[in-house]
Amino acid sequence: MTGNAPKTPPPTAPEVDADLADERSCVREKVEKITRPPQSAPQRLELLLRRAKLTLAALPADDAGARLLKIAMMRRDETLLARLLDQASSAVGVVRPSTPPER
Repeated sequence: MTGNAPKTPPPTAPEVDADLADERSCVREKVEKITRPPQSAPQRLELLLRRAKLTLAALPADDAGARLLKIAMMRRDETLLARLLDQASSAVGVVRPSTPPER
């Protein structure tokens, strides 16, 4: 019985109005990501330690993040250093100056 049933033609794409032509979806061009040459593990660690020293100099001595950063530097923990430095760089915009700006 199913073999005798008429087959329906596949649906066709609806016509696009001129007003809606701008709203059609399209594929964006692939953006080439600039890649740096690969660094060895000791080079990455040294770079992280240099960034950590600079960040540590900007933090107050009694800051919990500063203590954790010191520990990460002593342990030479690359993963923890990278995470702490990422957090510190994202928080830079949150830091307020100690004196209010002059008007």
